[in-house]
Amino acid sequence: MEKVWDVAVVGGRLAWYVAANFLAESNLRWKVALVRWKVALVR
Repeated sequence: MEKVWDVAVVGGRLAWYVAANFLAESNLRWKVALVRWKVALVR
């Protein structure tokens, strides 16, 4: 039963890691797009 719990914990951490990376990447792209839009607006 403990092995099942370990697998669940590792799976949960992996899912959290992937989700965090995905959010960080999409957030970064959004910020870059916003900066480009502001630069285009100033010009």
